[in-house]
Amino acid sequence: MSGNRKDSLDDQAQDSAKTRLRLLGAGLSSSQPALDEVRNGAGPFVNSCDRQTIAMVAHDAKKADLIAWARVNAANLRDNRIVATETTGLLLKSELGLNPELVNSGPLGGDQEIGALIACGELDMLLFFIDPLDIHPHASDIQSLIRLATLRDIPAAYSPSTAHFLGEKLAQPRAVVGL
Repeated sequence: MSGNRKDSLDDQAQDSAKTRLRLLGAGLSSSQPALDEVRNGAGPFVNSCDRQTIAMVAHDAKKADLIAWARVNAANLRDNRIVATETTGLLLKSELGLNPELVNSGPLGGDQEIGALIACGELDMLLFFIDPLDIHPHASDIQSLIRLATLRDIPAAYSPSTAHFLGEKLAQPRAVVGL
């Protein structure tokens, strides 16, 4: 990759990161229209109707941890769009009464479906509780999802302690904010 192309991509990534942090700091959605308005200097915004899109995935040994986290954050999760891999989503529904949109399980392409949401600018947060002690046949899909979330600067938690901090962000009230 030539130096100029790499510098351009780095600049785009930094602009995207700054914009996403401003939106998240204000409790705003990072959907494409909102991103365009911020980039164009528009403001103030009201986000009382906008919902964050949150992807939730957990390997089998970590599902109980994700359900425990979701139980603590259920009230805030209800106000947002939840997308979950199939087994995780069914647990969220049966145990907490949440109504997530289901994608395939990870090994059947669910990780890639969530990656597609990131690529299309439709995902605001990723919670992916990974079991580091197990071998996963779809490890390359997991790595691709992590790489894409990092590339697009999506707030992501791969463990309960990190998810705790993202949960605190979800709990903050949304208000009129001048950017």
